[in-house]
Amino acid sequence: MQKSIQKGTYDILVDGLVVLPEFNFQAGAVYTIIIYHAGNGSYMADAVMITPPNTVHILWLIPQYVIMTMGEVMFSVTGLQFSFTQAPASMKSVLQSVWLLTVAFGNLIVILIVEGNFLDAQWKEFFLFAGLMMLDMLIFMAMAFRWKYVELKSSTEDLAIEEIKVPDKTSIQQKEN
Repeated sequence: MQKSIQKGTYDILVDGLVVLPEFNFQAGAVYTIIIYHAGNGSYMADAVMITPPNTVHILWLIPQYVIMTMGEVMFSVTGLQFSFTQAPASMKSVLQSVWLLTVAFGNLIVILIVEGNFLDAQWKEFFLFAGLMMLDMLIFMAMAFRWKYVELKSSTEDLAIEEIKVPDKTSIQQKEN
């Protein structure tokens, strides 16, 4: 049976008998309570902590998600704009799909590293991701220095701008009804 309770100290009862007196449940922890039938109507219980309690408040995630979202939006918009403006007219859709394919490939790398359990601690995974991002940044920087930017012609440069004559103030008369 699975039950969610508030943190605090509780007595664990089975058939009205206390089998685990004054057990302290902590916030965010997950416990498994094993109850043994000891015979002649009595029970014994052991509690096993599956997940340790929370040590950091969940609201500390808000600034991280805000910064990550802002960075993702700024990177995605500028990257898509760059790939769209620098592609030949016949390749614009292909380049947009390649952009999305790189995002999918990045997500695949994360899944393989995290689910593959190659590293024994999460902090090592974070440093691996930071190192991969640094390598990626160096590759993009080398590519950016060698890039020959394509100047786009605006559609308004090809059109002749006509002058519009505005009548003089004295020639405008208000019609009175």
